[in-house]
Amino acid sequence: MIVISLDIDFVSFYRSDEKEGYNIIAKSLLEFLEALKHPSAIKTFDKKKFNEDMKNFFIQVGCSF
Repeated sequence: MIVISLDIDFVSFYRSDEKEGYNIIAKSLLEFLEALKHPSAIKTFDKKKFNEDMKNFFIQVGCSF
């Protein structure tokens, strides 16, 4: 199991509607993934492509950035 910690402004999240709440979570997760270091043993992992795919996923489910 992998556990991550996302820094989200609680007040902004609490006051947001459902769509804006998802946008806040998506933005935090994308920032986390951008800063994440992957093991050098994974030589074929394309971090830039993965992050772009994640952003596209969030856009497809209705998030806007």
